[in-house]
Formats: sequence, structure tokens, C-alpha cells
Amino acid sequence: MAVPFVHPYIPNSVPEVMKQMMQEIGIDDIDDLFKDLPFRSDPINLPDPMSEYELRRYVAEILSKNNDQLLVFCGAGCWPHYVPAVVDEIINRTEFKTAYLGLPEPEKGKMQALFEFQSMMAEMVGMDVVINSVYDWSTAAGEAANMARRLTGRGQILVPANISPDRLDVMKTYTEWSGARIQTVAFDPKRGTLDLSELERSTGPDTAAVYIENPSYLGVIEDQVDVIAKIAHNAGAVFAVGVDASSLGILEPPGEYGADIVVGEAQPFGLHMNFGGNSLGIFGCKDDPEYLEQLPGYVGAVAPTVDGQGKGYLDTLWDRRHFFVQRENATSLIGSSSNLCAIGAAVYMALMGPQGMGELSEAITARTQLCHQSHRPNRGSEDAGLEWGPFQRICC
Repeated sequence: MAVPFVHPYIPNSVPEVMKQMMQEIGIDDIDDLFKDLPFRSDPINLPDPMSEYELRRYVAEILSKNNDQLLVFCGAGCWPHYVPAVVDEIINRTEFKTAYLGLPEPEKGKMQALFEFQSMMAEMVGMDVVINSVYDWSTAAGEAANMARRLTGRGQILVPANISPDRLDVMKTYTEWSGARIQTVAFDPKRGTLDLSELERSTGPDTAAVYIENPSYLGVIEDQVDVIAKIAHNAGAVFAVGVDASSLGILEPPGEYGADIVVGEAQPFGLHMNFGGNSLGIFGCKDDPEYLEQLPGYVGAVAPTVDGQGKGYLDTLWDRRHFFVQRENATSLIGSSSNLCAIGAAVYMALMGPQGMGELSEAITARTQLCHQSHRPNRGSEDAGLEWGPFQRICC
């Protein structure tokens, strides 16, 4: 093994200390820590070192191969949206961009902005409480599954078979350590909606949660939500719903048809795609003390000042055991959060307002229908017999 460079600002870089640490964990070489990573055996084909100017030209040449006039029909959770200039202008202000996670005293503007995000998003999804944010829809769904297991003491989590494969994998990863089991429920191949007969057969005394998505991953509007909610609640299970927030200007909020937990994605709300991100997970629940104690993130609150002349914004319910310092007793192993993304979404929602959100959803619906009508004649016989609904999103 090459003699490591002892850096004055890198802890444990002294060779004797490194050797003692490697012996403790049972390895002979630092590279053993990275042997499972594929790029260790297949070196990345990088160009020779270059100056900043040369690098800029090199990247610009690669990007010039893109045709910005092409429409994007792929998405699966992250795709380009129009971002109003005011969103970037506000979130790039230093009081927001540099405010991280610390105590609320020096970050009054950030705390108020996050409270406004929670308030507006709670109204959007029809829930009483929405936390600051989680990383994306997938992690929110995983957190919801674990939360349902803790609330009910049961292990079975029922999800639709037409869920996003990536989201399903993340949910399985999140629940692997908690003892919860993810089980898929078939959907009607003609209508694209959940198979209620199989759902009833699958639901039992060990069902912790029934999770659906509306619209589904394939773009179908689930029109059986009231029945699904009843099946879940009759079994004593949590009813969780996943949503694309951009659909809520026209679709009924999940809280109004019985959802106990709502998760989803707010990436369409003022967030650039940025080579696969940013994402912004939504997580909300009803105002029930048992639920509030199990939330995986921060809850904002507003309170009167001591003199009664103003308002103060702060994080509340600090007795919940979700901080990473609680280790194995924590409800969620959180660290950083997506606060800046949440502030961007707050700016977007405030700019759009209720009327703007309605117009956005109506425009998406109209263009989806137009796309479907123009695309339908070119389809082959593989979809014969399918009852394509008016809101069917074409996914390529």
C-alpha cells in the first residue's frame, strides 16, 4: 500500500492511525472499502487536464449536440418544467441560499418561508400537517411505509403493481431493516386502475398500509379511491396516497377522500431538472397525535412573540425522536433536508395562486388529450381492448 499523505486538516491520515483503524474493521488496504464500486475496475475515460476556459468549451461542445427544440415525453419522476425567473431570483438571495439547518434565531426569513411552504402544500394535498421536505417521492413513500408499520405494529404494505420500478426498489430498501414487507396488488389491464378484488383478498390483519398513486405511474386516474380507502380502513390499515403535485389543480386532494398519509413529488414546482435533480418530496398527514409523533421530518409552526406584537416562526414537536443523534431509536435517519427546494416551491405556489394551479392542471390535461389523439392512430394492436381514459398520459 502506498504511504498516505499526512494532511494537517484531514483526521486519521497518520499512517499508524490508519493501520490501526484498518485492523479494527478487518481490511488490509484502503481500496478494499471501494472494491464493490464498478468504476474501481473500469476506469472512467476522462480527457487530459485542462484549464477552466478549455473545460467550459469542452462541455459546451458536448451540450451543443442537444436539440433544445425537442419536446420531452420521458419523465418517470423528473423532467424539465418552466421555471419562472422570479423563483431563481428569490432562492438565490443569500439569506435563503446560505441558510442551512441550524437554529431558527439567525434564520427568521428561512423559517417563515418554510412555514409558508408547509401551509400551501397542506392546502394542496388536503392534509392538516406537511413537513418541510424529504428528498423525493420515492424516499417519502419509503418513510410512509415505515411510519405505517410503527403506527399499526403490522408488517404488510400493499402497493399497486404499476408503481414506478425505482420507487418500488426504494420502498423495499427503506423497509428492509424495519421488518415491513412490500407486496404488490394487480391492476386491471383494460382500465389501468387497481384490481379491487385482489386488493380485498390481499388485505388482512397484518396489513399496515394500502398505498396507491393518483395519477398512477402510467398516467391513469384512479377513480376508485373512496372504495380503496374504505377497504384499507375496514382492515385497520393506514391509507396512503402518492401524488404528482402538478395534478392537484384539477384532481380532488387525497385528504378529501380519506388519505391518512400523503406523499409525492413537487419537482414541477419551480425546480430545474439539473441533470437528474432537484427533487422535492412531499410528506403530509392528518392532525392526529399518534401520527405527528411519527413524522420523519421537521414541522414548522407560528407563535406570538413575547410582547404579543408580532409572530415568530420555528420548528415544533422537538420531542419526536427523529434526529440522527437518537441512533437506533430514531423514527427516521435524516440528515440534511431539501429546504432550499421547498422555498423555491413556495415561491412558485405563491406566484401561481389557486387560479394559476387550476390553469396549469387544465393545460396539462388538454395537451395530454391532444397528444393521445394524435398518437393513437399510430399505435399497433398491442393495446387492443384497452379503455384509454381521457387523462391518459402517454409515456415513451
